[in-house]
Amino acid sequence: MAIGFVWTPVRAGGVVVGGVLVAGACLPDDTRLGGVSWRVPVAVWAAVWAPRVACLSGGCGESDFVRIAFAFFMVIALSVGSLCAGLRQGGVSIGSPYSIGFAMTSTNVETDPTRGWRPRATLETLRARARFFATLRAFFSRRGVMEVDTPLLSRAAAVDPNVESLGAPELGWLHTSPEFFMKRLLAAGSGPIYQIAHVFRAEEIGRYHQREFTMLEWYRPGFASRELMDEVEAVVQAVGGPAGHYPRISYRNAFQRHANIEVFDDSLAVLRARVAKAGVEFAVAPDDADLNNRDFWLDLAMSTLVSPRLGAELPCFVYDYPASQAALAALRPGRVPVAERFELFWRGVELANGFHELRDAEEQRTRFGRDLATRAVRGQRQLPMDEHFLAALRYGLPDCSGVALGLDRLLMLLLNLGMVADAQSFDGERA
Repeated sequence: MAIGFVWTPVRAGGVVVGGVLVAGACLPDDTRLGGVSWRVPVAVWAAVWAPRVACLSGGCGESDFVRIAFAFFMVIALSVGSLCAGLRQGGVSIGSPYSIGFAMTSTNVETDPTRGWRPRATLETLRARARFFATLRAFFSRRGVMEVDTPLLSRAAAVDPNVESLGAPELGWLHTSPEFFMKRLLAAGSGPIYQIAHVFRAEEIGRYHQREFTMLEWYRPGFASRELMDEVEAVVQAVGGPAGHYPRISYRNAFQRHANIEVFDDSLAVLRARVAKAGVEFAVAPDDADLNNRDFWLDLAMSTLVSPRLGAELPCFVYDYPASQAALAALRPGRVPVAERFELFWRGVELANGFHELRDAEEQRTRFGRDLATRAVRGQRQLPMDEHFLAALRYGLPDCSGVALGLDRLLMLLLNLGMVADAQSFDGERA
């Protein structure tokens, strides 16, 4: 067999990169570099070099030596991690995540207790999270805002058709927000209050979503929504967010600028055409009720066309939402009434949702009724209204504004992590 081998920059680069990954393969499964698992560069390396080896094996003019050397090196690079992982676990495992393309069995943190016991966040992230919470508590303490603690379980559930509660009638419902409990405290005379709470929502898990996450919620009697926006800005900056005055744009102007949509004037047909022209595709086909619902198309345009362009540098507030999206916010009358509601976006991610709070118990009951009717049309569960909350509104909620801020998302952005789960000690798969 004739052996002819000439070093080229490509071959040398492949060997160097492969050698680094061989060494890295023996690090623990959850070791990360800059928030990225070692599995990612291994996978990329394999994807780049596997076609090369296949080409060589098919006879692309290289010598037998080169064909064998590259194939052997790739097997070694991808298998050392499996051996090291197996040794750490008390035996050799061919199901290591490093054994891309070679694993005969697969492992994941849900079913493999030898991996799933580890926290999702790194120790560095956990320490940053502890400092993050301490800073928030110090911020509110200095401003005379009292920390409160309310139940996770409630006999009532969120009836909002866009939010699904976890629980069951005979057991109770895990809250999707501490809002109703906190407003009952406000009606009882608590004064300004805040809470750092675990909340639960039956939604798909993704880059920005977990079924259990941490929320900061606070209420300021006597504040208008614009004053609360000022305080949200101060909170974000206190924990390390960007300095400077955060821009504010109305919902209407945001849609004009980023989606060429006139929110209050365009017909439903025009709105649908604008979204279709932008090439937005549905992950799940909407039903007829959604296709004929104006707010469905506005929400779709917001999530796909508008919000990804918000807060590229400084976080950005969007305010004055359509009255149909008021939820628990008061309405401000005018030629076109708008909801006194705002949201905060940073790098295209929604971080906060705030209201100048609705205080009319009968209007709130009417809105709950509309939500339940929408749920019925969509085939969603019919859930009990929170009568205790409605009773508190009848008793008298002080004029106030309140906001909920997603802490896991904010910490993810502050630390430049890849997913919201990376900011949690244990994500849903490891719980």
